[in-house]
Amino acid sequence: MWNCLNTNYLSTVNLVSFIKKNRILYFYISSDYVFDGKKKSKYREHDTKRPLNFYGFTKSLCEDYIIKNSDNYIILRTSWVYSANQSSFLNKIIIKLKKDINVYGLTDSFSGPTSAFNLSNAIVYIIKKKIKNKILHFSDSKKFSPYQLIALIKKIFSKSKSKSKSKIKKNQYRNLNFIAKRPQYSYLGISKKLQKFKVSSTENEIKKYAKNF
Repeated sequence: MWNCLNTNYLSTVNLVSFIKKNRILYFYISSDYVFDGKKKSKYREHDTKRPLNFYGFTKSLCEDYIIKNSDNYIILRTSWVYSANQSSFLNKIIIKLKKDINVYGLTDSFSGPTSAFNLSNAIVYIIKKKIKNKILHFSDSKKFSPYQLIALIKKIFSKSKSKSKSKIKKNQYRNLNFIAKRPQYSYLGISKKLQKFKVSSTENEIKKYAKNF
């Protein structure tokens, strides 16, 4: 817990002080985990925050501190970020598909997958548009359950590589004993300020990443 607090909150306090002195824009990447997942519809920027775990709590603390102590910031909340990185959800699923290992996916939990490529381009767009002192939400725009996303990954991987014999098995949120509680529904969508930004679809992004495996 202390490592999480030091990494997320205390580092933010130090950065805010440095940034204020040097008149720099503080671009803070936050998380869907600041919400409790009980809304069951798209979360808006100013919905009440009720984090379920300590990580979400520290991200919420950071947001509050930045808003209170900075006049030159952007808080960008995102969710379920994926890439070709080894620790990415996408990478872990493809490894199992390559080995023909069965995969379990939740059917009653929803969020918005976010390509690291889309996210980085959105950050550049926000900076170029000189948007500041806002909380913004960003994802690939379409919501998925883990089961739906895994099915899409398998479909794309089987077309671009060899056909996987893995089976995708359904599971439900209540059956999992998470070490730390997670929001069951945390779809953020895309803020109105970013509606003109062209987002590559999750399907296109997965196709691009799948070629590298």
